[in-house]
Amino acid sequence: MDSSLIDKTILLITYTDQSHGVLGQKGNPLLRIHYDLDENWYSALCQIFSGVLRYDLGPRTNHLGIVGANKEIVKIAEMYRPKYVYWFADMLEITGDTCMALRKIGCVVIGRFHDDDHLFDSRSKWRIPYLDYCITNVNERVAQYEALGARCISLPIEGHNEAIWQRLPHIPKQFDVSFVGDVYPFRQRQVTSLQELGVAVDVFNCNWGTNMLPLTDLVRIVNATKINIGLTEARFVPGLKQIKGRPFEITLSGGFLLTEYAPGLEKYFEIGKEIVCFETIEDAAAKIRYYLQHSNEREAIAERGYRRACRDYTAKALFQGLFSQIEDDLTKRGRPAFMAEPTATAATKTNPLNQEIAERYYKWGKLLFNVRNPLRNAWRETIEVAIKHDPYHRRAHLALTTHGKWWYIEDTINRFFMLASFIKRKVLRLLAKTNLRVTR
Repeated sequence: MDSSLIDKTILLITYTDQSHGVLGQKGNPLLRIHYDLDENWYSALCQIFSGVLRYDLGPRTNHLGIVGANKEIVKIAEMYRPKYVYWFADMLEITGDTCMALRKIGCVVIGRFHDDDHLFDSRSKWRIPYLDYCITNVNERVAQYEALGARCISLPIEGHNEAIWQRLPHIPKQFDVSFVGDVYPFRQRQVTSLQELGVAVDVFNCNWGTNMLPLTDLVRIVNATKINIGLTEARFVPGLKQIKGRPFEITLSGGFLLTEYAPGLEKYFEIGKEIVCFETIEDAAAKIRYYLQHSNEREAIAERGYRRACRDYTAKALFQGLFSQIEDDLTKRGRPAFMAEPTATAATKTNPLNQEIAERYYKWGKLLFNVRNPLRNAWRETIEVAIKHDPYHRRAHLALTTHGKWWYIEDTINRFFMLASFIKRKVLRLLAKTNLRVTR
């Protein structure tokens, strides 16, 4: 890596536990953590850059409101002039106007995209005009980004902090098979199917924001498990298999990984030698029985997976490679030119990302309106930003013209429909029982 990188400063827009303040995690359903950027990215960047400015979006939005936080990010950039701004581009709280302001200051703005396998058309591609570099998690999307004028680099996986995800040889293997992760209905069905085949699975709920399992406990569970199960189906797209972060966390912790196959996984690990994959639940059950009986073979695979992950998949290793590419590209081609902002589509009058951002800001406005503290006055400018992104957002207009009273009406309507739905379910169940009795 170019040693001059040491003298550069980067601004990392991150988010951590949202438990602080009146808009903390319990009171603010909009702030949910699925991957702790602070734990995994910040320490790695500190090993690469001489200066790392860390902006924790959660607590700052709780303190300033979402519009105030965007303004503060720009002020920080004006004050410290970082060369790079790196952020998770799926954070809808950060607007295109903020990105453009950062670029005009002279910052190279880099957006990291997740879930490009199903969100590229509705979300990611609309961010292109506001960014200098797009980082995609799907190799096949690079050509599509570049066809739209973007500078795009493929980084399909996230790096992890090896100081946290580590092997703990003193911990005994107390679990035969375990699964750690968010619990969704389709995952429950998979675990239930394994149990019906005679395989006992210890499940540890890792739903961030509700019953969060601390990272230290997660690492201990991986180390205390003989066979760690990985499940790859996308949460919101049934049938879509994705490369998740868990395989890299498990192998960095020295655990044996038996994971559901996802396309492209063979690019990162040698299947059968560094990790083991399964295609069906029956296949998983058979392999679990085999590797429980062949401990030497299981431990050898775990050892090879551990060495591969430590060599190639730490956050430091991945960031070094990424920023080397960016530095080389800037040297050869200079800064990307500013592009025209996306034009409105004839069908929707606005692009789908703007609609999504407007809805997010509308929800933020409602939250701020209901908070009994100085932030309550911030709801109005939040709704104005929502309308700027989607001038046809009727509920935002109603909130603004009624000075927030619309939300009382909206809540009443929602409660009515919830009650009606509850009564409907009860009646249908009663009718079903009555029909069953008549049939008998």
